[in-house]
Amino acid sequence: MLLDFIIMFRPLFDSWPLSALWLLIIYRLTIIVYRLCFHPLANFPGPKYLSVSSLPFRYRSHIQGLFFKTVEQLHAEHGPVVRIAPDSLSIDGLYAWESIYTHKSSGLPEWSKVPGHFFPGDHNVLINAPRETHRRQRRAIAPAFSNVALNDMETDILRHIQELLRALASKASNTQESSTESIDIMSWLYLLTMDTVSDLIFSNSFNGLKDGMQQKFLLGFFDSTQGLQIGSFLMAYPLLMPFLPLIYMADVGGLKSSYKYGSFIEAKAKTRMTTGLHSGARRDFIVYMTQDREDAAVETSEKGMNDLEISQNSLILATAGSDSTTTTMCGVLYYLAQPAAAKAKRAVLDELRSAFQSEEEVTLRNTTSTSLPYLNACIEEAMRVYPSTAEQPPRVSPGELVGGHFIPKGVSSYLGQYSPRYLSFANRSSSEKTKVYTYQWSTHRNPAHFAQAKEFHPERFLPESHQQYDKRFLDDRLSLVKPFSHGPRDCVGRNLAYALMRLTLVNFLLRFDYELAEPKEDWFANQTVKFSWTKGPLRIRVRERNEAR
Repeated sequence: MLLDFIIMFRPLFDSWPLSALWLLIIYRLTIIVYRLCFHPLANFPGPKYLSVSSLPFRYRSHIQGLFFKTVEQLHAEHGPVVRIAPDSLSIDGLYAWESIYTHKSSGLPEWSKVPGHFFPGDHNVLINAPRETHRRQRRAIAPAFSNVALNDMETDILRHIQELLRALASKASNTQESSTESIDIMSWLYLLTMDTVSDLIFSNSFNGLKDGMQQKFLLGFFDSTQGLQIGSFLMAYPLLMPFLPLIYMADVGGLKSSYKYGSFIEAKAKTRMTTGLHSGARRDFIVYMTQDREDAAVETSEKGMNDLEISQNSLILATAGSDSTTTTMCGVLYYLAQPAAAKAKRAVLDELRSAFQSEEEVTLRNTTSTSLPYLNACIEEAMRVYPSTAEQPPRVSPGELVGGHFIPKGVSSYLGQYSPRYLSFANRSSSEKTKVYTYQWSTHRNPAHFAQAKEFHPERFLPESHQQYDKRFLDDRLSLVKPFSHGPRDCVGRNLAYALMRLTLVNFLLRFDYELAEPKEDWFANQTVKFSWTKGPLRIRVRERNEAR
């Protein structure tokens, strides 16, 4: 019978090209069967098409930037743990935050980061460094975000905010003359955060709010992080790498812009390091990163950071510091302008305009979460329903239980360690590890965790003693809201982010009344996530308040 079978199919193998083709097909089919039936992750729920190949996940995430929506649907259908690729799981924050992201006891392995997730060499930066490197770097930069340091920054932060208000006031007078004119508040807030963060990092602001030519230059970099996703996608498929120069020259997906922006920031860092580091009234972030080290040019240092680490961390601080705060402030203003949030908008305006008689009274000390609880609730709710970071970088499982599910350490998604690399759909070095993702987007908007989960209700974050607290949200799991991540690797700059957002929003809402230029337009509809949000213009009309003039 076997002989009859061989004779029947012999014509298919008469030539070596046909033989190679059929061997390839058989090999791929065998891999599919293995991944569906015998792989250590085979028992986890999820669509079959995601289990057999990483291509759908990577394309939907890296190219389309829409996987955050897909994973929200997957968790709704399959529960808190879902298989999203042959070697990858998505785990809801209900289980992930405490099991994966918290401090580990001495001797327990860390759920490590995936080297090269953001870009080649990202092990030199805080967001993706190995444990010991991360500890050393965080020790160096953390004092820059202390309360003492923030107090030193206050004057500079308020100065940049006043520059924003002056720029908007000039637009507001035009808007009063013509009801059809509007401004893109997203771009203005981005320029504010870029000017502020660059001043704090380099003691040298980019001056985007004042310089028209600089505005165009800086806004050209706004979506530069999107290009990193294109590069990450290409690196996962070596056969596509020959096309990299063409894609770069055409600036497909912002790839060229991302490298230009990186070079621009790193050049700023190098220039700052050649000047007197300890000159000036306020220590900037570069000074903090170089403190206590013996030689800034050495390859490694027990204290502080070396030159490469400083340059690359400056890039991360500038990008994350400007993008995340811009995203959240836009979210607050957009949601408060919705008809459904009219009551919330009135409440926050009443709170601010009764607390302050003028902008000169606004300081860090009187804009805290306790002194302005409703404003704080609006910020927290915006970060819940529209988190500035929609997803966490993947972690590698050391082989542990998470929420009653054993997450294996990882094995090859292929059939053997000697199978040819060119036959794989993905880079084998990463496929030999079980990668775990946690999506703030799906966790924060999960109806199992929050009442009216997809709606904007600041009341849920108010203290129960507040007169506007709503008992509908009594059972909400607010501890699952982690816009700045969680544990020892959470965002080191969260204090600065809160300070900048509160000071900006307070001053803006004291000075102006505003409304959406297109109330019926869904600003979120076409947004994608490729490391960060791709945000279109948020057009509003502003009117300077008589009391503020």
